[in-house]
Parts: sequence; C-alpha cells; structure tokens
Amino acid sequence: MTTFRKAVRAAYKVQRAEGHRPSQALAIAKSDARYCNGSNKRNMMPSRYAAYDGVEITELPNGWKIKVEFRHDGDSGPPWSECDGMGVIETSTHRPGEYDEYDDWIINSDRGWYRYFDWKATLPIAIRDGWNTPPYHMHHDKKAQAMAAMRSTCEYLRRWCNDGWWYVGMIVTLLDEDSNEIEEDSCWGFESDSTDYLTSEARSWAAHMIVKARKDLREKRYWEERDVVTA
Repeated sequence: MTTFRKAVRAAYKVQRAEGHRPSQALAIAKSDARYCNGSNKRNMMPSRYAAYDGVEITELPNGWKIKVEFRHDGDSGPPWSECDGMGVIETSTHRPGEYDEYDDWIINSDRGWYRYFDWKATLPIAIRDGWNTPPYHMHHDKKAQAMAAMRSTCEYLRRWCNDGWWYVGMIVTLLDEDSNEIEEDSCWGFESDSTDYLTSEARSWAAHMIVKARKDLREKRYWEERDVVTA
C-alpha cells in the first residue's frame, strides 16, 4: 500500500468518527492526505470556506487566480426528499400531547400544523440498514443503536427546518493573470455547514483545472513553435 493510500485510510477513519458521511469523509481524507502539513500545496487555497453567498479569490504563484463562489440553492428540496436514509416524515394538524411519545420528534411547526419524524415507522428500517451515529461504535443492542441514530437524524432535519444549515451551489473558476476565465465548474446541493468537504472539493476542482490548463498551454505552444519552424 502506498504512503498516500495509507494517509487517506487514516484520515478517512478520523472523518467518519467526526460524523461525516462516507462520501464526504473520503473527499476530506483525500484532501488531507494531498495537502497535509508540510506540503507547499496546502496554502494554495483557504483551509476552510464558510458557505455564505459571496465570492473569494485566491491568487496563485504564477499569477493565475482561483475564484470560489457560493450561492443559495433554492431549487433543492428538503433533505428527506433529496437524500435516502432520512426516515419517515409525516405532517399533522394535531400536536402530540405533552407526554406523547412523538412530542420530542417534532422537527418544525407553523400555524396549526406540525411536521414530525415518525420514529416508529422508521425504526425497522434503521435496524435493518444498520443506522449508526458518531462515534460509530457497534452496539450489541441494535434497537438502542438505531434509536440513537434516529435522534441524530431528527436533529439534523430540525436544524435544516430552522435554517441551521441550507443547500448551496459552489462555482469554481480558474482565471488567468488578466482575470480572463480559463475554465469553470459548478455543482449544487452541497450542505452549507460542510466546510471541510467544500474546501476539499474546491481544491480538487482547482487542481484538475490547473493541470488541464497547463497541458492545453503546452500543446498550444508546441503547435505554435511547430508552425514557426515549418513556415
């Protein structure tokens, strides 16, 4: 196993223990391994992005620039419709009583209607699919493990309903020394508070753009020089 893969594996375990989903944990782990302490690439871009609407521009040593822009993603629906594994969500015009077993599972309400996480309907699914929550220790009591994971998911959805986080689009643009666009890439549906993941993705996109732009520039110069020789 290469040193890089070992570093990725070690970083992946750390990120999973901190609660990141597998895809996010892997992306962050690769970034950490690639831009680890001591690497001259680590300071190429900011270490963390706060995903509020706005633009941040980083100048590279050769004069090129990386522009990272975040925009609120108003086209994404609620998490339970955008992602699998969010459980069963119900709405009702009846608020569960003070001592009702569903009262703690309300994720938001407004003027006489209530949205709640149906933990009873979700429990068999959570047990079947092995739901878990940080620090991701496997429990002998599968029901207790599933209940803890459902509590975590319920709070995650409650935070979205109360604007604790939101979906954003990220646009990464490579500019030349005169601020002319070389290449741009974008993606929508990121979670606004996934700052490590967003930074990792921005760095990854930028790195691919730079490699491609340098290759294209070398090919352009090659053909220009060839034309001069054959002229």
